[in-house]
Amino acid sequence: MLIRKAESADAERCLEIYNGVCDWESQNTILTDWNKNYYPTMETVSSALSRDDLYVLEDENKATEKKEVVACGIINQNQPDFYREYTWSVAAAPEEVLVLHTFAVDVNCKGRGYGQFFMNFYEELACQKNCKV
Repeated sequence: MLIRKAESADAERCLEIYNGVCDWESQNTILTDWNKNYYPTMETVSSALSRDDLYVLEDENKATEKKEVVACGIINQNQPDFYREYTWSVAAAPEEVLVLHTFAVDVNCKGRGYGQFFMNFYEELACQKNCKV
């Protein structure tokens, strides 16, 4: 498994993963703020690519022996405005916060440890950037 910054060639695959999650949630009556006609969209992916804060997790497809993107997420220090409404257990300046946005694992790859692997990467990146949270 490998996590790397996304490239423009990954855009369609990231959107496919996001749309797959939206479809799965709809079929399983799980309600989130995601809606494939509203968020996340190709604009979400393209904006993250232009900011250079979209990451992808690649793994080898055992059937094809080719690497494929199985998860993606946006990691940056941009906190949504509604975060100010909460009392957080750890006090931190904005530059001490690393936020994971729009994280998703391909629904066909659930249960393989990809989510945990990505979370470990995210936490290590936060430590490298001296972020408290």
